[in-house]
Amino acid sequence: MEGPIYKLSMVRPKEAWYRMSQDQRNAYLAKIEDVRREARSKSLLICQSLWSNERWALFGVEEFPDLNSLIKQTELLFDMGHYHLINGFTILGTKWPEDDPTQTLRPTMENSVFKIWMMRPTDAWYEMTEEERNAFAARSGKILSDVGGKTVVRCACGWSNEQWVLFGVEEFPSVEAAQRHADLLVADDHFRYSEGVSMLGTLWRLE
Repeated sequence: MEGPIYKLSMVRPKEAWYRMSQDQRNAYLAKIEDVRREARSKSLLICQSLWSNERWALFGVEEFPDLNSLIKQTELLFDMGHYHLINGFTILGTKWPEDDPTQTLRPTMENSVFKIWMMRPTDAWYEMTEEERNAFAARSGKILSDVGGKTVVRCACGWSNEQWVLFGVEEFPSVEAAQRHADLLVADDHFRYSEGVSMLGTLWRLE
């Protein structure tokens, strides 16, 4: 498959991670960067998220030039014992639509709050006309813009799993802006036409 391919990951550490010293952790994270260079992948975003959910400690998005690059990175991580240290959940996607100008792919604000989401359309969506769907998408985009939010990336992922059709990351200037966004979506009956899961996080810093 031609790229770029995007990988949305949610992870939590295993006991083996907690038993490592800080120096060992730092050395291990440096090895992961070496693996990324060898596989030609890029980390677009890593966020800490335990404050917004009970299951996942971190979430992130990586970009790969093609599927072979992703497979190579997975094999390299397996060989270095990566999956002995973390549990996780991942979904692969392709950028949707490819020429969407609203997708920034990089954080733009130092103290942003990020929201990852995975969704699928409801029966009500399939009953809408094409014109109604376009109007719905336009309203959704305006609501995001009105609260100061931006789309980092939006991907089609139905080809890589059976549960979700799209995944994405949105960037907000504050938690309050993210909450306001959710309130406006509810007022617009957004969740009549789509269902999914989401999680908030802030940029992960090693120091």
